[in-house]
Amino acid sequence: MSWQLAAAVLAGAVIGTALWLLVVPASVRPDGQPGPLVRLRVLLSGPAGVRILVGVVLGLVVLVATRWVPVAVASGAAVIVWPAMFGAAAEQRATIARLEALASWVEALRDAVATSRGLPEALPAASARAHPAIAGPLQELTARMAAREPVEVVLRRLADELNDPIADQAIAALVLNYRAQGRELKTALTGLAAATRREVETRRTVESDRRSTRRAVSLIMIATVAVMILMAVFARDYAAPYATATGQAVLTLVVALLAAGLTVIRSLSQYATPDRFLISSPAERGQPVSGGAR
Repeated sequence: MSWQLAAAVLAGAVIGTALWLLVVPASVRPDGQPGPLVRLRVLLSGPAGVRILVGVVLGLVVLVATRWVPVAVASGAAVIVWPAMFGAAAEQRATIARLEALASWVEALRDAVATSRGLPEALPAASARAHPAIAGPLQELTARMAAREPVEVVLRRLADELNDPIADQAIAALVLNYRAQGRELKTALTGLAAATRREVETRRTVESDRRSTRRAVSLIMIATVAVMILMAVFARDYAAPYATATGQAVLTLVVALLAAGLTVIRSLSQYATPDRFLISSPAERGQPVSGGAR
């Protein structure tokens, strides 16, 4: 039967891939970067590898239980791509936490400047008690300041490591103020902190409105796949037409339309952010041009 052949092919592919990963030695490219096999091993050894394994096993179980290839493929694929399709909430929470940490850092920097410190002295002082969301880049900033790297280079590297357009706005203001030896740095930092706080509140409001929609979409997807599986297992006479080639083609179309709809909903749930503008070249970061961007 066709489902038995599909199950055998899929199981053979999984076993063959596992044996290939064990037998073929890891490769490193001439430039010292890890080769595709090394990156694949790293991927499969992490959470993504667990999801792939669970997805393949679930797909095989559904295939054996229902004999519906499209539903089996959809079930396994849903497990594998679940974080990408429905992980927007966690991603947005992380972004909001990073923005809130950035606002706190700007406020700490403003308070340090208010004590008559210059920007080179205020930067390490404000970074001493950074929020964990941005602690790593700020620790690097403190180390570079201690190594007496130029302030502009340090700030541009910080912008690259934070990799956020809102952070670009704050750091660009610091760079311009430092160049002009401005006396209104405290006022500028106060405005930046307030603007960042407003951005945090806006994103929280949007995220709150979208949370219920994401939950409803997740439940619809789970219920749809569950109904298909239960119908195939416990209502075989009713679902018998779907076991034919025409029925499998119809199921394939239904699964494709469902996947397309979920993809569109996923794209609509993304919070549109402006592109970064403070992107440094290797020379501006104080690195050799031949080294390439990080």
